Amino acid sequence: MWVVVIVILMVSLGLGGYLFFLKRQIRQLTLKVRSLPKSAGYGGRLFVDFREDNLIDLVTALNAMVDDFERENSRNRRAEKQLQLSITGLSHDLRTPLTAINGYVQLLQQVDDPDKRAQYLTSIQQAVSRLMTMTDGFYDLTRLDAQQKRATLKPVALSDRVETEFLGFFEQFEAKQIQVAFDPSTAPVMVQADDQLLTRVLQNIIQNALRYAQNTVTISYQPADDWGVVCVSNDVAPDSHLAIQRVFDQFYTASASRTNPESTGLGLYLSRQLVLAMGGKLTAELVAGQFTIRLALAKVAD
Repeated sequence: MWVVVIVILMVSLGLGGYLFFLKRQIRQLTLKVRSLPKSAGYGGRLFVDFREDNLIDLVTALNAMVDDFERENSRNRRAEKQLQLSITGLSHDLRTPLTAINGYVQLLQQVDDPDKRAQYLTSIQQAVSRLMTMTDGFYDLTRLDAQQKRATLKPVALSDRVETEFLGFFEQFEAKQIQVAFDPSTAPVMVQADDQLLTRVLQNIIQNALRYAQNTVTISYQPADDWGVVCVSNDVAPDSHLAIQRVFDQFYTASASRTNPESTGLGLYLSRQLVLAMGGKLTAELVAGQFTIRLALAKVAD
């Protein structure tokens, strides 16, 4: 009889002690959870002294939630910073042609010389054209981000399309004394592409070469089993500050001061998004003073 009583007392005392320490640990854990919003961003994590399996599982789950919270906060901070940079870049890029238009309009009001007026009107048309190109790019970017722009893929002769687009800029390359060389041993390759999107991508790549090439632009093709690959290479200035890891960032330009009035820093970013929408790849590299953009699109199945 006494043995049973003693056993019951021991169990009661053990259970009471267990409940006491469990409640104390829960109170401490509650206080730590309440302070998490302030400490989570600085590596704050929960821990327990009372080793109970269910409690340990709870703390592990809460710490995983804190990890997710910190990652989301970090993404939000990066997105906010990128938004600020985008707004700054957008404001600058739109202001440049608008300022030019305003200046030439004022000059038009002050001169009667027909030749001067024709010159100013030409400059205004060029500024308006740049402005329209920018707004088209921003519009496409917005539609891509909102997933409203979808690619309609069909077979396209890659080399023919590349040559056609480059020849359309022949006079501009000639005016800047930039030599354009095509690979003479090109075999026709059919790729899956959206005709309109591919045209925009190639034009952006060409305009990038026009802005930054020193003397030469070379167009070549690489063999690949499942891809049609075109490479566009141009030499860059020895003192170029091109950051190869950032060329596909929004509003990035090789000049931090953004002094090139024709460069929005949006073309290559938009081009990559358009290529991804077509299921392709767009990469870049800088080797021995040669900047190369590599466009890869899926081949049409034989």
